[in-house]
Amino acid sequence: MAKRPYQIYLEEDQYAALQYVAQNKGVTMADVVREAAAQYLLTIPTSEDPAMKIVGLGRGKYDDISLRHDEYLVSYNQNNGRGERE
Repeated sequence: MAKRPYQIYLEEDQYAALQYVAQNKGVTMADVVREAAAQYLLTIPTSEDPAMKIVGLGRGKYDDISLRHDEYLVSYNQNNGRGERE
């Protein structure tokens, strides 16, 4: 995945702790910060995730679309965009 630069300001003790962890793990401080950010993001409840607000917005004619979406896409392409079930 592509990385984007981002500058942050840390407290001295945070900087020292991150530097210590990075040196002990043999990785960069940026790696430690990315890992910490990833772990933190896993703790956010799904209900607070803005992307989850799209769930349930639409209704379709198939009740199993979340389970068989790949099959429906293949069928759609094979039927020249007519979207008919086989």
